[in-house]
Amino acid sequence: MAGFDPNNILQNAEQQAKDKADSAIDELASKVPGGEQLAQQAKDAVNQGIDQAGQAGMQQAEQQLGNVPGVGQQLGGMLGGQGGDPNTGNQGS
Repeated sequence: MAGFDPNNILQNAEQQAKDKADSAIDELASKVPGGEQLAQQAKDAVNQGIDQAGQAGMQQAEQQLGNVPGVGQQLGGMLGGQGGDPNTGNQGS
């Protein structure tokens, strides 16, 4: 599968989620008196949550696929992690 990059797919999905959340926060903040003052804090909190969810998703993928022979090492290499090599007992990061 040439051209498949799970990091790029995840980054694109995260960015789309952040953009939509930011737009929704801006729209709501403009309707609430004084909302603009809290909008950036809300955006920061949402973006942090999206980042954490993305990291947890990648860890879950590594754990689930890490025990499939050949896939764990390949996935680990693509993600910059260790992969799950059943021969070494490594179950991912």
